[in-house]
Amino acid sequence: MQSNTSQPKQDGWKGAKPWPEIAASLVVIGVGILGYVIWYRLSMTSVLLANVVTLIELASIGILAVRFQGWLHIVWWIWWRNRLYTGCTRANGVPIAESPPRLRRATRVSSGCWELDVQLRNGVTQADLERISDSLKSSFKATRVTIHRGDRGDRAVIEVQKKSFFRNSRSTGLQKRLRETASREIRSIPIGIDESGREVSVPLRAGGVVVGGLPGSGKSNFVHLLVAHFARLDGAKIYLVDPKRVDLTGWQHRATRFGVSQDDAISILDEVIGAMTERYQELEQLGKRGSGSDMAPMLVVFEEVTALIAGPRAKAIEERLRQVMALGRAAGIMVVLVAQRPGVDTLAGSLRDLAETRIAFRTSTPDMSDTILGRGSATSGFDASKITADMRGVGYLSTGEREPTYMRCHLVDDTTLQELQRSSLPPEMGEED
Repeated sequence: MQSNTSQPKQDGWKGAKPWPEIAASLVVIGVGILGYVIWYRLSMTSVLLANVVTLIELASIGILAVRFQGWLHIVWWIWWRNRLYTGCTRANGVPIAESPPRLRRATRVSSGCWELDVQLRNGVTQADLERISDSLKSSFKATRVTIHRGDRGDRAVIEVQKKSFFRNSRSTGLQKRLRETASREIRSIPIGIDESGREVSVPLRAGGVVVGGLPGSGKSNFVHLLVAHFARLDGAKIYLVDPKRVDLTGWQHRATRFGVSQDDAISILDEVIGAMTERYQELEQLGKRGSGSDMAPMLVVFEEVTALIAGPRAKAIEERLRQVMALGRAAGIMVVLVAQRPGVDTLAGSLRDLAETRIAFRTSTPDMSDTILGRGSATSGFDASKITADMRGVGYLSTGEREPTYMRCHLVDDTTLQELQRSSLPPEMGEED
């Protein structure tokens, strides 16, 4: 699974000679002073003439400002360079304090978010920057600072978050997105926003997904989002297994199959495996390779999967899940495994490894965060145990192709959820197209 975000508008300054912009600034200042002197002199004899001169002055300043707006970038670049130097020199005991990186570009990604492209010098590494992230955060007066790899070995990108879009924000754009989900032609499902306010989405045909987090962290909210989108897709089939009989019962009328026990889970997986086999045969006959994009999507959700693989028929369920997760993506099948505390003793490592996409909502320990996202994630700064209880729906989305994305799912309240469930289409019980 891959998180997709809208392409940001880049607004920065890189390496241009500042003299034209500085000269333009001096001209603007000179025009302002001259205009004030003329206005002051003329206002004593002719108010009308003074007003005309003022309008001409304002028009001239406006034209110059538009023509030479790059001088504002110079000011920003100088400010960021100063803050970067200050943040590095305050980091006592770290080699980077003696050789701070050189700022190459300051890019405004979105409202409240900047990216600084820096060149590392004198043996300084990305790890050195990560060690002083708290010092940089204080210097930039930011809510969050994240270090990313650059396009070269001696480059790094510092993402500076000046403000967060997470708090005091509910289901922004959710209803509009749900209305747009009307056919199988869509390629991704929007699930929320990142800390910069950019949309975060997951591919429609994502394969295996593992979702973990403490009760109330937002796991069920994420599942409701997926089911709500799939329920509006033409011909989509939805298979739900909920041993607690609480979280997913509201979608029972929309589900192709709904189960609560181990026997139900095995029966559902056998049906899914049969459908998957038929799709592979169809692809083989048509001579196609890939994801079977012409086929109706299928969603298989196992709520609280650890309860299903801990009983007497656990081995049979694991074997079937492993088969579907390994081969289902090419047949257009998404398998979602949800667990409160997914660990090596509760969820087989082979199942987690088959899940390309992992979402860690609030956890109790860094080790639990590592279990979901991968070993070493917490020490690299992607620690879901640091998410506070009041930030429901906030977590880390890992696709395996890049660093985890800090994001927040669209939050669905009870009233909206009931409306979505009532308005969902009945399941397609006929043959596939």
